[in-house]
Amino acid sequence: MKNKKTFFKKTLSVNEKALFTSYKVSYKIVRCKKTPTITEELILPAAIEIVETKFGDNFAKELQSIPLSNDTVSRQIDDIAEDVEQQLFGKLRDKLFSIQLDEATDSNKDAHFIAYVRFWDASYEWMRDPFQNTPEGLSTTEEENFIDFTSSGEIKRQFCNKTHFQFWAEVDDEFSELKTKAFRILLPRFQHRTFVKPDFFGG
Repeated sequence: MKNKKTFFKKTLSVNEKALFTSYKVSYKIVRCKKTPTITEELILPAAIEIVETKFGDNFAKELQSIPLSNDTVSRQIDDIAEDVEQQLFGKLRDKLFSIQLDEATDSNKDAHFIAYVRFWDASYEWMRDPFQNTPEGLSTTEEENFIDFTSSGEIKRQFCNKTHFQFWAEVDDEFSELKTKAFRILLPRFQHRTFVKPDFFGG
């Protein structure tokens, strides 16, 4: 019985990894604006050949357990889109935000209604006060750089006497990466855009 439980746990772990890998591939397909058919036509066959040539048949067979059919990838892309939408709704809930509406056409000349949403994300608080908040997702080098930045008495004095824009505009090139991160937040840009299906316009 103990051996059966161990086998089941191991199998479940492998299946979870295969599913997670499948979602990661689907996400990259979306980012590259490719159709789901590319997985069965190119990505999976190419990956199997690469692994088979480099590491052997046994490792290549492992790739076949990854669910990458056209239908599966299409469904996962829908799941990812819904998750992004729910994350957006969560960020907008109880917050002030602005909306810009626009119309555009794609390569097939289908009309799309686009909604741009701009809002303030709590993860940007470090830009408003870097001496009280720390940016998320910093590398080790960036963390050390940020510590040096916030440890400077002169920089803190400048922060207290200038607007956010003036302060970050005059930050020394020594902290150029941090400065760039801040300006990506400061400069006007929209955090999310939503496409409505072409038939929105009756096309």
